[in-house]
Amino acid sequence: MTLLLPLMLACLGPDQGTVVGNPGDAAARVAPVSAELTLGEAEAYVSLIEVYSCEGQVTEIDLAPFTEGDEIEVDLLRDVIELPGGSWCALGLELDKLEFEGSGPDGSSFRVDLDPGWIEVEALGGFEVDGQSFVLEMAQPGWLSAELLGLEAGGAVTIDADAALHDALADTVALRSALFEDDDGDGELADDERSVGAVAAGEARDQDVADTGTTGFQETVSMDTRTGNCGRSQIRGAFVFLMLPGLLLGLRRR
Repeated sequence: MTLLLPLMLACLGPDQGTVVGNPGDAAARVAPVSAELTLGEAEAYVSLIEVYSCEGQVTEIDLAPFTEGDEIEVDLLRDVIELPGGSWCALGLELDKLEFEGSGPDGSSFRVDLDPGWIEVEALGGFEVDGQSFVLEMAQPGWLSAELLGLEAGGAVTIDADAALHDALADTVALRSALFEDDDGDGELADDERSVGAVAAGEARDQDVADTGTTGFQETVSMDTRTGNCGRSQIRGAFVFLMLPGLLLGLRRR
C-alpha cells in the first residue's frame, strides 16, 4: 500500500499548476482520405475537453459558450475552442460522434457514423500554448479508401454502429489523431505546417511524428520513469491499484 500511494500522487500532481502564456485556440479537421474519395459535410460533437500538465494537473476546458440548457453542442469542425496558455503534455476529449458523407469512384457514395469515445494526444516533451492556433487532425492521412469501404460502381455504403468496420475506424480516430500548430490561423492544416511535425499525437500514430518525439509516451516510457506525465487513463489506473489491496483484504476476511 505504501508503495502504491506515490504512484497516485505522481499522476494527480498538485492541486494548482503554473499556467503561463496567452490562451490559444484549436480547430479540428478530419484527416485526408484516399485520393479517389471526396468528403462532403461532416460533424464532430464533443462533450468534454481536458489538457494535462507534465506534472499531472488536469484542466477542463470551459464549454459553457457552447451549452444550450443542459446540452453541450460543440461541433469541432465548425467551432473554435480556446486552449489555456501554458505548458502541456497531453490533450484529451470525449468525441461523442463523428459523422460525414462523401462520394467515390463511378458514382458510388458513402456515409460514416462513428462514436470514437475518448481521444488523447500526447507529447513526451510537452508543448507550449502562448497565443498561437492549433489544428487537431482526427485520424491520419489515407485512413479511408474505396477498397476499405467496399465501394462498388453506383453503390452506396453506410458505416454505423452495427457495421463490421465501425470499431476499426473508430479506433483509428481515437488512437491516430494528432495536434499541429496552425501558423496562419486559418483553421486548416497546410503541407508546410504538417511537414514541421505534430506537437502531440495518439499512441498509435505513425505519420508526422518521426522527427518530433511525439509518439505516445504510453508506448515508449514506463510509468515509474515518466515523473508524473499521465493522462486520464493513468489517473484511473492509479485509483484501481490503490483500491485493489483493500478489495483483496476484504475477500480474505470473509
